[in-house]
Order: sequence, then structure tokens, then C-alpha cells
Amino acid sequence: MIALIILYRRNQATAPEPAPAGVKWRRKPGRGYAMTHPPNLGVEIAMKPTTYDVNPEMAERQGGRIRIGVESVRRSFRTGIAAQPLEYNTFTEADAYNVQYKFLRELQPPETITGHKVALTTKAAREHLGVHEPCYGHILSSCVYANDADVPIASLAAPHIEAETAFVLGHNLRGPGVTPVDVMRATLGILPALELVDLKVQGDGIQATDVIIHNALHGGLVDGSRLIALDSLDLQYEGVTVEYNGELHGTGTGFEVMGNPINPIVWLANKLAEYDDYLRAGETIISGSMVTPVEIKPGDYVKATYSRMGSVGARFVA
Repeated sequence: MIALIILYRRNQATAPEPAPAGVKWRRKPGRGYAMTHPPNLGVEIAMKPTTYDVNPEMAERQGGRIRIGVESVRRSFRTGIAAQPLEYNTFTEADAYNVQYKFLRELQPPETITGHKVALTTKAAREHLGVHEPCYGHILSSCVYANDADVPIASLAAPHIEAETAFVLGHNLRGPGVTPVDVMRATLGILPALELVDLKVQGDGIQATDVIIHNALHGGLVDGSRLIALDSLDLQYEGVTVEYNGELHGTGTGFEVMGNPINPIVWLANKLAEYDDYLRAGETIISGSMVTPVEIKPGDYVKATYSRMGSVGARFVA
């Protein structure tokens, strides 16, 4: 599986483009500009200062990179057509997140953002790209499915399934300084979950920035049926068994996910603070895979059974 990375860097100090309809730029003293989104998103994105703003030619080049990145995402989004890696060696992680957010701003009602995903939460995945911290993407309302649903995958380029833990927030989480105890206090409950990961960037020279612009390769989410109190479990030792068409695919525990599935949520809340963003009450956050992903095709059925959280499954259709 392709690994993911985010290394925080600053971005534009001036509003980089005219604000789209329903969107306003808001100046933050000493911190660049923040974009306030239409009601269907409810997300505020910070565009932060960078050395690009002192060099107009370089700033224009960066703007061109952002536009090309967005076009790449548009072409691959829900088409089943894989994208080629970007050719810019100077495309930064901050550029990549600007592309991700810019594309999200183009979503139209009734599409909404319902949560976040954290990726690159295993040591093996981080070592694959030689990086030291995770990255994140957004969960879209049109890609969320009920337990044991028939899940369409024709619009995905190369779908895989991961067994994860989903956190449903009862209170906002705003970094910096968020701790594991803060996450536990803010969590309404947890669910077993399957994430659809779509390897929609293919070809030689793939970089972490390619993955980030494509929403951290998020393709969908299947939620379990029973919300469980977090304080009733020790997620570090929660086990899971994944079956693929009735055959054992793999097993794992919460320890595979940065030592405890709570830890990626801590990282995410604090990382979002760097972009003047935060986790909101009602969001669903998936914390990372506990088992090696399994590639799927139409007709397959995958079920994940947890030690105490119950089970979640889905049948995949064209």
C-alpha cells in the first residue's frame, strides 16, 4: 500500500485567488488568511505565510502547481481512472494540502464533510516513504455506508479495505495541546469500521504529495451498528480478525495503530491547529488500519470481527 506523509510548512500570506461564491477571505494578523466556507462544509481553512509571498514569480509558479493539482484530483475523483504522479519536485506538503482543501471547497450540497481519516499510522507504512508522522484526509457524506451494505466500487481505481476504529465525537477538540485524556473526554463512543482506500495515484515517481492531494486516498467508510463507550475498552489490546470471502485474511490489535488508536486522534487534533482548523462535535474520525489492507473487486465480501466491539461487514458491487 502507498504510504502517506505530511511535513508542515507555511503557505501564502496573501489571499491567493478571488474567493468563490459563498466564501470569504478573512485576514488573521501575522498568520496569513483564513477561508470561511459555505454552510455545507462548515470548515475554515488557513492559508499561512511562506517565502513564496516575497517572490511574485515564484508565487505565480506555485499558483500554477495548485491549479494543476486540482485538475488531477477532478479527473480521478469518482471516475475509476487513476491519476499520474505530479511532475513538480518542488511541490510541498503545504501545496498538497492546499490542493486537497481547494477541491473540497468545490463540493456542492448535499455533499458534506462528515469527519476525518488519519493515514500512515503504522511504522511499516512510515518507513516505506522514510517519514516520521501521519497525514490526514476528509470523509465525505456520499461515501459513508451502513453495516452489511452493498457498497459500489465501480468509481474507484484500485479499491482496498482496512479494518479500523471509528471515533464519534461528542465535543469539539481544538489543538494545540490536545492529550489522550482530552480525546477520551471528547469521544461520545467508538464503532468498528471498514475504510475503503482507493489507490488512485499510479505510476513511477509517486510521492507523498500525490497521495495527500487525493484526500489521503480515502474512498469510503462502512460503519458498524453499535456505538460503544470508550471507557469500557482498552483499545491498545482490542483485537480484530478480517475475513475475505469467508477465508481468514489477517489479524491485528490496536497496538498496530501508533501504539493505541487514540494516539492518531491526538496527532490529528494538534496538527489541524497548524491550519487553524479543529475537530467538531458529531464528526467521525477513523484512526488507521489494524490489519494489512486487502484488495477487493465486485462480488467480494469482507467482514471484520473485533474482540469486544462487535463486527462490521460489506459486500462490494459494481
